[in-house]
Amino acid sequence: MSKIKKPLIIVLVALMLISVFAVVPISASAETSGDWEYDVDWDYDWDTSTLYEKVVITRYNGSASELIIPSEIDGKRVTKIDVSAFEECENLTSVIIPDTVTDISNYAFEDCENLASIKIPDSVKAIGEYAFYGCGSLASVIIGNGVTSIGGNAFRGCSSLASVTIGKSVSSIGEEAFDGCKKLTSVTIPDNVTSIGFGAFSNCESLANITLSDSVAYIGSLAFYETAYKNDESNWEDGVLYIGKHLIDINDSFVSSAYSIKNGTRTIADSAIRSCQTLTSIIIPDSVTFINQYAFMECENLASVTIGNGVKSIGDFAFDYCKSLTSVKIMSSITSIGERAFGYYYNYDSEQKEKVSGFTIYGYSDTESEHYAEENGFKFVSLGNKPIEPSTDAPTQEPSYPIATDPITTEPPVTSPVTTEPVDTTPVSTNPVATEPDATNPVATEPKATTPPAANPTNPPMDKINSLLSKLLSEKDTNPIEVTAKTKTIKAKKLKKKAQKIKALSVEYAEGKVTYKLVKSGISKKIRKLCKINSKGVITIKKWKKAKKGTYKIKVKVTAAGNRHYKAKKITKTVKVKIK
Repeated sequence: MSKIKKPLIIVLVALMLISVFAVVPISASAETSGDWEYDVDWDYDWDTSTLYEKVVITRYNGSASELIIPSEIDGKRVTKIDVSAFEECENLTSVIIPDTVTDISNYAFEDCENLASIKIPDSVKAIGEYAFYGCGSLASVIIGNGVTSIGGNAFRGCSSLASVTIGKSVSSIGEEAFDGCKKLTSVTIPDNVTSIGFGAFSNCESLANITLSDSVAYIGSLAFYETAYKNDESNWEDGVLYIGKHLIDINDSFVSSAYSIKNGTRTIADSAIRSCQTLTSIIIPDSVTFINQYAFMECENLASVTIGNGVKSIGDFAFDYCKSLTSVKIMSSITSIGERAFGYYYNYDSEQKEKVSGFTIYGYSDTESEHYAEENGFKFVSLGNKPIEPSTDAPTQEPSYPIATDPITTEPPVTSPVTTEPVDTTPVSTNPVATEPDATNPVATEPKATTPPAANPTNPPMDKINSLLSKLLSEKDTNPIEVTAKTKTIKAKKLKKKAQKIKALSVEYAEGKVTYKLVKSGISKKIRKLCKINSKGVITIKKWKKAKKGTYKIKVKVTAAGNRHYKAKKITKTVKVKIK
């Protein structure tokens, strides 16, 4: 949306909504008040039928150690902590967030190394990616009951984090959200959580107690990698690791060629039985509801699969590269079959992905089984019409799968689901008006009650106006910044004599000021102390008398600050430097 059109549309929608509205010019602006930098956005209060200004904190420039974020700045309500607003505020030891805040954005408190405690109020709906990344002193966190999603890497590297309370409304925990929280000893995943991302609690080496509810439908690979729980042999049952009713991992050296998953299992986690070459047949009981992506991938000797009647979803690549599997029989009324779930393998001779010759699917007519067979060109044998299932008051919730990538080249990334603020769609009440009896009709002696008029272009439905106006007033467009990283070559003999400068980053379409920052953990150790970057993105590698040939990585975080029309955005890229 252009910078000219957006305010005009807002005014037009507001005028159309309520004729008595006194509309003032609508704009968003950058402001400063004391130690605070902030943007002013607009929102609509349906209770009072008024537009009001709200504050998005963009930067704190103070030096306080114990900080109470105000609920208002210059008389305007504080509702959001923006991207990198408190990044690298090294003096901060504690922060109190007011209950007016609904959104903690990406990188909001990143690298606040001395921040020891924080309580996230119930008003907050989402915690962004990398929000508290690298807060090495953070010892305890209480996540309010209003939070619905915890972004990827949100608390990654919080090495002192020993206690975390996850609010009851959280439905998704992003990839590597708590990776490297070495002092965390226990965690309880609330009942509302349905998705746990890739590596969510990996490298939590003290994490020995994990409570996982039955509601979880997706568990990413390596979600509990290198935890005390996983490393405790007593938690493994005959070579299989469970957390609650969820099968997490398998040790193929303990598993027989013909294996039956125990009854009562609900979810088979992402990559749980991947590359188990001893496995030739598997029986999946009726209790299993979700087979996550990559679950049986690369089990090259797997020739027989019995899928229980309770399975509702089979994830992307679940049985991919199982070249000995020539048919599957699906008796359940399955609702979702992912991309290349079965019927494909990788031919190493031709270096091509190919279909398993003669692959056949047996299943009910006009179901996902038949649709998958048709879409992929496989033979389908009908077992009749789908049986009528008994109704239930609590239907099983299907998992929200991350985007699966080509499994032959990369680990599956996990995306955390996008969460938007709920919009109040309560209709405006009207009082029915009683009419007089129809004088021209002697039969009509009773008064008639009229219903509210139907919606029309001059009297639009409130729910639609609500949604459109709220979106126009409160949302900025996504920053269109694009960053490209190039591989650069430096001659070792030159580097031994003097520093070398390289321009390896190309930035286009950025809205707002562009800044560059080296990510120390992403720089090859041998050159970590030799690198610096200037305001234009030029990397300097200092003189290195003992320069060694090889390929080195330099990770750079590029930030577009955004403006009144576009959000701030950060992109991290890795520059490769070849020293020859």
